[in-house]
Amino acid sequence: MESKKKLPVLFLTLLFILSLVGCGDGKLSSSDSADVILKNINNTYYEVILDYSGTTPKNIGIQYGNVIKKTVPDYEQLVDSYLKEMVDKFFDGNMNFFFNRVKDIKQNLAQNYIDEIDGLASVLSSTNDNILGDGKLSVDELFLLNLLPDVGRATQCSAVAVFGNRSDNQQTKVGRILDWEQGSNDQLVKIQAVVTFKNGNKSICTIGYLGFMGVITGFNDDRVFAAILDSGDKSTYDSKEKRSYSFDLREALETKTNIYDISDYMRASDKKYAYSHLIFLASSTTAIVLENDLSKNRIIRTNTSLLNSGIQWGVQNAIACVNSFVLNGNTDNHTGSNSNSKRWNALRTMLLSQYYLNITQLKNIITYKTGLMPGKTEDGDLYNERTQQIIIFEPYKYNLQVFFRPLNGLPSEPIFTTVNVAF
Repeated sequence: MESKKKLPVLFLTLLFILSLVGCGDGKLSSSDSADVILKNINNTYYEVILDYSGTTPKNIGIQYGNVIKKTVPDYEQLVDSYLKEMVDKFFDGNMNFFFNRVKDIKQNLAQNYIDEIDGLASVLSSTNDNILGDGKLSVDELFLLNLLPDVGRATQCSAVAVFGNRSDNQQTKVGRILDWEQGSNDQLVKIQAVVTFKNGNKSICTIGYLGFMGVITGFNDDRVFAAILDSGDKSTYDSKEKRSYSFDLREALETKTNIYDISDYMRASDKKYAYSHLIFLASSTTAIVLENDLSKNRIIRTNTSLLNSGIQWGVQNAIACVNSFVLNGNTDNHTGSNSNSKRWNALRTMLLSQYYLNITQLKNIITYKTGLMPGKTEDGDLYNERTQQIIIFEPYKYNLQVFFRPLNGLPSEPIFTTVNVAF
């Protein structure tokens, strides 16, 4: 009889302990609405699930905005101050310069994406004035956040994949580094997010930031991985009648099932972009790079493609990219850049010295640095002072591991978190 009496007490104690999980100490907290779930995972990143199956894009945006506001009360201040810093640092504080670009490109966004951001803005925007640095977000400023890759460039990224006989199990392994400015107060670090978009039978997952609805890095439930990388062609910027390549990439992931269809979609002549760029694409069996050089050629690069004079690769069953075009005939923004050439050579040298790479070996490559601490890309550091995220992904089993830049500065060695894929 004594043991039976103790059971209810034990059960209530267990319920009390479970109720504490997700509260206190910021270990894991959650907020949700009917179609949106948002969880704070160990104060490292936010897990977001957006379920479109029974609602509209506008309503998703509204619900998403509500849970962001509840979970990150200072979201407006964080994003506004970040945008202010970026405009001041790289473009001499010329706000109108940016907002004119946003206006041009916004006109060519798909209506469902506009509706999403408008929904977000209906909750997260508390002003009609486009004044960066006032601690508030206008609708235009929220669109500026979402179109940042299309209207302003200040990034240095890299990516590599091994497949076939260079992978220990013949399956593709991907490593991708995102190097963005994090803000003087770690504003971007505070809103890192993994977002799953569920829409009927189709789902995609993106690794980025709260409230950013395009694709910086992501993959779909057809096991196609995609990431954007900056690469300039020195042509004059013109946003008139241009599209957003980060949102076009989202649409491609949502509607296409293989890397070649996505590449064809992104390099089609009707897809006019203001900036040249790279799209890194991988499947379970191979990987390619789309060199979207708008002033020369918009063409796929494979691991056996002919490259510009003086640029060497020669690594079987592996492909990589930094922030440069290397295909024969495309703009050579590689040879004269230490940041590009030294990182490229580091990747090439490490890959040529190894075969049958496993995940640990790939991590060792993608986190390469020349000193004890992450330094400058000009020195050849892949893991560098501007690194925000390092993503390891195995498409065939949705194995996603991410190093998220912490608030207390970069460690000497990045620590990866295994991220649940909510497909």
